[in-house]
Parts: sequence; structure tokens; C-alpha cells
Amino acid sequence: MEIKYEGYIRRQKSQIDEMTSLFNKMTIENLVSETLTNAPSALHALMVIDIDNFKSANHIICVIAGVISSQFRNTDFVGRIGGDEFVVLMPDIPAKEVAFEKAESLIQIILKKEGISILDNISISIGLAFSDSEDKTYASFFGKADQALYVSKKSGKGRYSLYGSD
Repeated sequence: MEIKYEGYIRRQKSQIDEMTSLFNKMTIENLVSETLTNAPSALHALMVIDIDNFKSANHIICVIAGVISSQFRNTDFVGRIGGDEFVVLMPDIPAKEVAFEKAESLIQIILKKEGISILDNISISIGLAFSDSEDKTYASFFGKADQALYVSKKSGKGRYSLYGSD
């Protein structure tokens, strides 16, 4: 019994990013792919979030991770995929507006900096994509959200962009 328990702990720890306590890249990739496979006709939103003007401080990563994770449902998946980049999967949302509101809320929380200790020049940019019947894997879904993130960064940062919109 004790050996199984220790294995369970190891398996759980292997799914977590040690610095932020969010899911790690491999785990978030698996969760997104499983969600797309298990519920292909549901509406899913994927956000790729990047810290703007980031100057390699673990404190900032941890603060932003805490803000992000506090803003989502317990059925959503929040992960750090490396450096200062995060992914959020909102599975089976009732409407696209839910994701738009979440993205805008996150941006405003970071911009206003109320109750959080980060530098004034820190903001976040978000790329947002919604699943469609063609999205069968993490890579395809992530690619769309990542392209939208690039648009946000190029458009002045501190904003969100939707994949496929002008």
C-alpha cells in the first residue's frame, strides 16, 4: 500500500511545474489533446499568455501564475509551458464571450496591479483560439492561439487577440 502511494505522489509531482505549482508543459499538452478527443463537438477556448517586458525574475512568474490560476474554474486547465509563457484551456464553455471576458479581466488585473507586487512596466499579452472540428491535437490548437499571441505582441502588448480575426 505504501509503495503505491509513493508512486502516486511521484506521478502527481511529475505533472506539476515546481516553480508555479501549475501543470507543466507535457501535462497541459496531454490534457488539451484528451479534451479535444473526448469532446470534439464542444466549444473549447485555449489561451496562450506571455508576460510582456519580462526580465527573468522568478518572483514575477510566480505572481502572474497565481493571478492566472485564481481567475479560472476548477474545471479549466492552467499550465506553464516554459519561461514566461502559460496556457489555459477552458473546456466546454457555453459561449465565446466567457473567454473574451476572462482574457480582458486578466489583462486589467495585471495592468492595474492592485494587490499584486510586480513592476509597473509588466503586462501580459494573450492569444485566444476556439476549437473547431479540425483541432484534434494540442499542436494544431496551440498553433492558432500562438499566432493570435503574436498579433497581440505586435499590436502593442497588454491586450488579447483572437485567432482568425482582423
